[in-house]
This record gives sequence, structure tokens and C-alpha cells, in this order.
Amino acid sequence: MPRISRSEENKKKILDAVGRAIHASPDSNITVRKIAADAGVALGSINYYFNSTAEMLIAYYTRVMDGYDELYRARTGHFFCCGM
Repeated sequence: MPRISRSEENKKKILDAVGRAIHASPDSNITVRKIAADAGVALGSINYYFNSTAEMLIAYYTRVMDGYDELYRARTGHFFCCGM
């Protein structure tokens, strides 16, 4: 199995924490500070990986949609997102 770089590992931890925060508090009571604490990374590192909260959320939802696309493609042989 290829080794994941520390940078990619931290990004994954952050996006995993975003997902947990969204599921635990869908009423938008989510802070970057809470996400950093849950991910076990320094607060400033979130700004290193993402230029804004919006960019972080887009990265999370892109990862979610990529997962749906993989499942759909595995079952049907077609792409889910783009109609290809």
C-alpha cells in the first residue's frame, strides 16, 4: 500500500472532522476551532490547507460526491455526476 504523505493525512483528518461536525450539528453551529480540535491539528493548519471555510466545505462535499460516483460507477458502469 502506498504511503500517504503527512500533508494528505492531515487534510483527510480535517475533512473527516468536517463530516462529523456536519452530522453532529446540522444547524450550522460549526466552528473551524471545533473542527481543528476534533481533527487533532493546529488551528492555523486549516488555513494552510484551505484558503477559506467555503473551500474546506467544497472539498468535503466534493469528496462525498466522488464517493457516490465510485459506487454508482461500480454498480452501473456509468458516471453519476456528469452523465458521461
